[in-house]
Parts: sequence; C-alpha cells; structure tokens
Amino acid sequence: MPALERTSQEPIFQIKVSLLQVEPTIWRRILVPAEVTLAELHYVVNEAMGWTGSHSHSFTFEKRSFGDLELDPHNELKFEDESGVTLESLADKGQKLNYEYDFGDGWEHEIEIENRVGFDARLAYPLCIGGARACPPEDSHGPLGYQEFLAAIRDKTHPEHEQALTWIGGFFDPEGFDPNRTNLAIREMYEGADCEDCDGSCDCDHHGHGHDHDHDHGHGSKN
Repeated sequence: MPALERTSQEPIFQIKVSLLQVEPTIWRRILVPAEVTLAELHYVVNEAMGWTGSHSHSFTFEKRSFGDLELDPHNELKFEDESGVTLESLADKGQKLNYEYDFGDGWEHEIEIENRVGFDARLAYPLCIGGARACPPEDSHGPLGYQEFLAAIRDKTHPEHEQALTWIGGFFDPEGFDPNRTNLAIREMYEGADCEDCDGSCDCDHHGHGHDHDHDHGHGSKN
C-alpha cells in the first residue's frame, strides 16, 4: 500500500476504535487523514488493533454496508465498494461506524470520530496516540472464546491450561500494549519495509496482510 498523500490543508480525524463485547475494553486512539478511504481505514484499524488481516471484514454506517468487492465477486453480501468511499464523505465528528473483522469469530469494533484536529507537519499519519490492552489472539473464537482462553491461561488448575499456553506460544499478557510497536507496524504497512516481493517503493496490495504480531507487554495509556 502506498503512503498516504499528506498536505498542510487536509483535515485530520481523531478516532477511537473499541472492541465490543470484551471487558475490560480493548481500544486504540488514532489520527487519520479525514480523506482516508474505508479500504485504507481497514488496514489502519487492523494494524493498530493487532489483527493479522487474514479474515474478511466490513464497515457499517447507519443502513449502509461496505466491504472489499474483490472478496465478494457475486455481490452476495450486498456491500458497497469500500475503496470508493472516504471517511469524511460518510461521517463527521461525534458519529460512529461499525467495523467487523472475521465473520466467523465476529469481532465487532466501534469507530467513533472524536474530533477534527489540525494537521501537524511533524507527525506521520496515520498515527496511534493511545490505547489499552492486547488484541485477542487470532482465531480465538470471538469474545466468548477469548474469555474462556483467558480463564484457562490464568488458572494453573484449569483442565485446558497447558493446552492454551502451548497454543499461544507459552505466554500472553492481556494488558500488553506498546504504541511504539503499533506505529512501527503501521509505518511498515505503508512503506513496504517488510515486503518480500519488492524494494519498498511499490504499492503491493498485500501490505498489511498476513503479518504475525507479537503481543507486547507494555502498558497502555489511560482511557
């Protein structure tokens, strides 16, 4: 994915992404150009939260639904094309969108446009400026499965304790969140630093997909 064009005239949205049906709340606060398309926003939210981009997704605003039409060639899901809609054209300060990731596990996110802020030439957008808690492991069977997973790894007497630890690789800190590593992941997504098929100057469509994310062990900022 090529870097977003940035000018001193463009408005910036401060958005808050919250994972629903999980307590305590897992959230990220991100600065994005208001003219970001929903297709681009999908990559940004996915990276900021810590997902691997390996499942389908959709956006919903009021009665309209948006998605990647290439993944639904027969239009069975009746999505509008997410690549043709900018966030600014759809919503504004105080409004909310729904973002669903992995239709099987059903991870629902609320995206709230908290504010419109001025462009700052010192910053690289998109930029994660806050958040709390680690993203659930991929394929952990939704909010209920994630809670069951946490119960298993926290209790050494749990019958699935060893199995859960083995599955996650030996350690998982649900409170872990590192904004620096989050922003590095976003930068690499746009700049192609981890692309194995090009020199970083391409606009390969696979940037941001299929990356494995370590679950960091720092502490998030306050909500």
